[in-house]
Amino acid sequence: MRKIIAVSVIGLSLAMFAGAQTSTTTAPTRQETLEAKRAERQTQIEAKRTELQAKLNTIRDERKKQTVEGIFLKVNALNERMTDHFTNVLDQIDKMLDRVESRASKGEANGLNVSAAKTEITNSQNAITAARDAVKTQGEKVYSVQTTGNEATLRSDVGKTRQALHEDLVAARDKVKAARDAVRKAAVALAQIPRVDEVEAPA
Repeated sequence: MRKIIAVSVIGLSLAMFAGAQTSTTTAPTRQETLEAKRAERQTQIEAKRTELQAKLNTIRDERKKQTVEGIFLKVNALNERMTDHFTNVLDQIDKMLDRVESRASKGEANGLNVSAAKTEITNSQNAITAARDAVKTQGEKVYSVQTTGNEATLRSDVGKTRQALHEDLVAARDKVKAARDAVRKAAVALAQIPRVDEVEAPA
């Protein structure tokens, strides 16, 4: 009987240990997540490229076919480059907001009325979240040249793809700008508080 109990206890301990090992599995880092997203997006781009090549088979002019395919690749590369840039800008905006929040917290701890600044800080946080969501959505897009393989409409088809990218990037850029403006507004609201600059900032 004792042997049975001992075996049961050992088995339970091993099961708990295995469960603990499973629960401590580290989550992927932000960089790993980004790399996985890039790999997934590259797969989608290659699939769209294959579709485009099939549509262009009816066009005899090889130079035109290569030009259209090159524009397809450049459009998607530009989208990736710009969304990476927007992400970096948002990281800097986040740091700006952190400094504003730090000063506001210090001022509040020293008895200053920072309610107006805190309202603007909340607005800034919401604007940054909205901008990050917009940039993330934009970064996941894959653009393709919508063509039927009609040589007469190729220029127009390519133009529509470029225009679509332009409009989408402008929309994402405006979200980033709104986040930056919101943080600036929070900083101004904080600076307008009497004696706030006399408060020693935390180390």
